[in-house]
Amino acid sequence: MEIMKNSIESVNETRVFCPNCGAEVQIPKHEHAVSGMCIGSDSGLGNVYLKLKERKEQLAKRGIDASKYFSINVNGSDVLMKWGENGTPVQVADDDPVVIIIRKAGSVPNRRLFRRWVMAQMFRGLTFKTYRGESGFTAWMKYHGYFYTWKQTIEELRVQSVLYRNDEENFKMRNRWFNKGVAYAMCEDYIKQLKDYIASRDIHRCKRVPYKKIGSRNVFVSDIEGKIMRPLRHAAFEVRSASSPSELYTAMRKFRQCIPHVTELGFQQCREWQDAFKGSGAYFTMRNLIMFHGCNYVGCGNYDESLRELDRYASRCEGYELLGALKRMLRQNNIDIEAKMAEWRK
Repeated sequence: MEIMKNSIESVNETRVFCPNCGAEVQIPKHEHAVSGMCIGSDSGLGNVYLKLKERKEQLAKRGIDASKYFSINVNGSDVLMKWGENGTPVQVADDDPVVIIIRKAGSVPNRRLFRRWVMAQMFRGLTFKTYRGESGFTAWMKYHGYFYTWKQTIEELRVQSVLYRNDEENFKMRNRWFNKGVAYAMCEDYIKQLKDYIASRDIHRCKRVPYKKIGSRNVFVSDIEGKIMRPLRHAAFEVRSASSPSELYTAMRKFRQCIPHVTELGFQQCREWQDAFKGSGAYFTMRNLIMFHGCNYVGCGNYDESLRELDRYASRCEGYELLGALKRMLRQNNIDIEAKMAEWRK
């Protein structure tokens, strides 16, 4: 039964109002069937306002069962209620599953509205152009610079460490792309690039003691291994040895703190990170195109088949292949990216 109790003027009399025009619905003395609930003017419920049917339908489409819950305003305070097993309204207890979720996470998770902003980010990347003539998604990633990869990955691992405890389904979807394998590959790639960079630097001398200029720092050659390389290798070992998402997040933060405070040094983004970034963005973009924009996956004809085939393909392909699938899907569904972005800006 969908009802909302907004105010109680008299606890001894029940009155029912139309939500559109405010007209009062006449009911008999004792009980009358309204939207599946038996109520009477002597039920003691006060003023009862029926909720619009469309609200429930929209929630149902998004996988939220709100049919049992409603709010009632008593003396200016909102009280959360629900329908009991015998059809009588009861106050929601503090140990109710919905209340527990709200208190732990601050909100009720809606998995079907997950990461919708990613699509806008992917569209910007696909339409990226520079004054030097560079264009495309790879150029857009490189435009963000090398250390963007560390900032993005560490934040992603932080979110995963929370999802691992509260939302296993979404954790698995995100961990498919950014995981311990990608994190350790980034560490090894950085150590290799830094080692090559240091080897290419000229040797200077201070009082006959050789040193090298690494970024903005002058480091004695004898100190390079102990002060720079060894802490990085130890931090990389902790990344590889992490046994949980929270440990992986902490280890990656520690590795980032060990990186010398220097500029980008011309480093190239890790190939494993690039592939994970392309795959993650393409996957969630296609999910949202299917779920909210009426699109079908390549070669599919309906909603369920599209999501099923997308998950099957994502489980066995590389990130760059999924990016190619996104481009094919956009062509198949006649999606004009620039027109869609202009529509969003209105």
